[in-house]
This record gives sequence, C-alpha cells and structure tokens, in this order.
Amino acid sequence: MIKKRLFILTTIILTAAFAIPAAAAVTVPYETYGVTLDISSAGAFIDDARITYGVVIQDPHEKLAGINGKWMMEDIDYCLALFSPGFMKKVAEAYADCDSLFNIIIETPPDNEIGYISWREDLNIVLYIDTERGINGVTKAVLGHELGHAVHYAAEYIFGNLCEPVMETFNGPYRYMGEDYSNKWDIDEQGAIFAYDYGRFNYYEDIATVFELLIADPVSMAARLADAKNIVLRQKTEFLRDLLYEVFSDECDAVFAPLVVRTPAEYRIVFLNRLMYCFTIE
Repeated sequence: MIKKRLFILTTIILTAAFAIPAAAAVTVPYETYGVTLDISSAGAFIDDARITYGVVIQDPHEKLAGINGKWMMEDIDYCLALFSPGFMKKVAEAYADCDSLFNIIIETPPDNEIGYISWREDLNIVLYIDTERGINGVTKAVLGHELGHAVHYAAEYIFGNLCEPVMETFNGPYRYMGEDYSNKWDIDEQGAIFAYDYGRFNYYEDIATVFELLIADPVSMAARLADAKNIVLRQKTEFLRDLLYEVFSDECDAVFAPLVVRTPAEYRIVFLNRLMYCFTIE
C-alpha cells in the first residue's frame, strides 16, 4: 500500500520543472468584460441574474436602487461574467442538488463586516453595504473572494475533499495559523506561496485569496505568477484551475487568464497525475 501523500512533494517539484514555463508576458483580456446583464433597474438586474447565471440576488433594503446601485450591479456582473454563465449555472445546480439555493444577498452590516459566506442550509454570499459608515462589501475583491469559496465548496460537494491535503503539501513548512495568520508575515518569502497573509488562516482562505486576486487584481497577479520565484503560488493556481476544469469543464477559463492556457488534454493529465500521489492506492 502506498500511504496517503507519499512522494507528493517530490511529484510537485518534478511537475514544476516540466509543466511550468519560464516567465513570459501575459495578456489579460479583462477589459473585454463589460456589462452583460440588464442594469436599467435593480429589479431587471435581479431577474436577469437569475435567468443568466442561476444566482438569486436578494436586496431587501433596496441598496441596488440607491445612488451607488449602478456601479454595484456592474461589479457583481463583472465577477459573475468572468466565471461565465454556463459555469455559474453548473455551480448553482450543484447546490440545487443538495436542496440549497445560491444567493447573493445585499445587506446592512451588523458591525464592520464587509462580507461572508454560509453554506449549511442555502448557500448565501452576503455582501454588506452601508454608505453612511463607508462600509462597502460590493466590490470585485470581496465578491471575488466569496465566489472563490462558493466554487470551491461546489467542487468539493461533487468531487470530495481533496483540496486540503494538496494545499498543505504546496505550503511546505508553512502551516495554517488561524487567527495568528498575520504573525511573522514575510511578503518576499511567504508571498511566493500565499496570495497574501490571510491565506495562512486555513485552506479555505488560502483558496479564496487566490481567486480574489485573480478576479480583482489580474494584472498584478499575472506578473506574480509569471515570476519564477513564485512557483508554488503558480502551482496552487494551476491546481485550482485544473480542479474546476475536471469538475465543471472549461467554462471558467477567463478567471485564470493570468496563467498560460493549457489544452483540455493537458488539464486532465496534470490534474490526475497530482491526485495519484495525494491519496492512498491499495
């Protein structure tokens, strides 16, 4: 019997040597993503989002109808469009299979929170907005982060929990630190492994912070992923792309535009090779 995770670190190092290209210029076509939904009114936007993406947007305090509603709708639209309508519908269907709805809720914050996600009953991405206190959770960064959680949970619901052991192996000597995630943060050393310090909280946040930067700051993320010193961060990003390709097909390629695109066959080969060394083979 080959024990779980035996040889995984060696495998990842060898994979990096052959599968990761040298630094190269990366074109990120994010400027091509304009408004795809009807933003003529909050009601039209909400209806269109459900039809196009299978996502239920709830706005009980009518924030989307307010003075800043148009740009909030544009940011929500932008983030959903990067994953593509087909992909988001598949994610929504994954939650429908477990008697859940995929909701994005615009809410007034209880404290100084900007957003969170819950998934025990319905899948709720809650984005907090309070213009009087300057709290805005409807941004590309916040929504990108929470959507990262959503697609990760959907993938694990379908495929099973395989991300945790893989992400832990990528991290090498660095362990997740919970509330102490910001202690002894070194951007030069640990920034080559984690998107930013909050990724050291746990493997859920490790994944969500990668998605956050891919969506909200793709140009800077492309530069980091093209830098040879950030090989582990690149491997994490490639693993997440390959995982989503394996589970949902190739309909979220735009999210991973900062990476050099592989062919569908290469996606599957690399993904399966990594999994082979992560789990027990009896």
